[in-house]
Amino acid sequence: MILNKYLGSNYNVAELKEAVYEGEGELTKVAAYAFKEHRELTEVSLPENVEEVGNNAFYNCRNLRKIVFYDKIESFGDGAFRNCSKLDYIEVKRAGGSLRGLKEILLAMSKSVMVSVYGNELFFPHFQPEFQDNVGAKIVAEIMHGAGMNYRECVGREGIDYMKYDGLFTIQKYSMDLNEAIMVCKARLIYPVELKDEKRAEYLEFLVNNKKALLDDAAKNKDSASVTAYIDVGIFDTREAADEACDFFCETDFAEGVNIMIEYRNKKFKKTSIMDMEI
Repeated sequence: MILNKYLGSNYNVAELKEAVYEGEGELTKVAAYAFKEHRELTEVSLPENVEEVGNNAFYNCRNLRKIVFYDKIESFGDGAFRNCSKLDYIEVKRAGGSLRGLKEILLAMSKSVMVSVYGNELFFPHFQPEFQDNVGAKIVAEIMHGAGMNYRECVGREGIDYMKYDGLFTIQKYSMDLNEAIMVCKARLIYPVELKDEKRAEYLEFLVNNKKALLDDAAKNKDSASVTAYIDVGIFDTREAADEACDFFCETDFAEGVNIMIEYRNKKFKKTSIMDMEI
């Protein structure tokens, strides 16, 4: 069965029953332009048996932030997510297929994106191709900016090459945008699939060395989840680091962050004085 045109108007997950279909049985294909101009959509979850998504299927879905699909999808058509400028999260579920569809999306998206592969998150930085004409030699040279293309090459049909992915960081960490480098480290430490001890130490060292940026971002976005994640991976493993974070969140009026740090500090470190209990 083919989904030819989506008719829904939900502002969250698309209700695929509100659509024009062709044929019978399980949904196996999303036709070209099927979701075009549905600017109300923020998330779409495709059924397990979908194998193909047509050209420009989600054209101009400008508020689409998340797409969820199963690894049975073998092909995403040209421009499937064209003008979906807010799309920054892709989730791939296991159904006995391959990651060919994911690879196609990532190569077509030059912006940075977080990807959940079978429940494990990985961050892919942006890339930007630049084409330069050498008129005399009649040659057009392509120059790639950003680390994103190198990271995308770690995605194969059969899975993720985690060793290759982690190996890139040593070379790319100082050429990447700081926020992107932080996201690479954070995702790998929280989801350490096949993560070697030396690479874990490298990721952790980078985050510790850029702790001020982590605190700034968490306080600015009131991001309690990130504070908890940083605690879990070991960013605040010293009393000094925990005190520094607590003081910073106080100064920036991030009350939930303060509460999290106080609870962590009181569990992790023994109170040595009455002053230690006061904020």
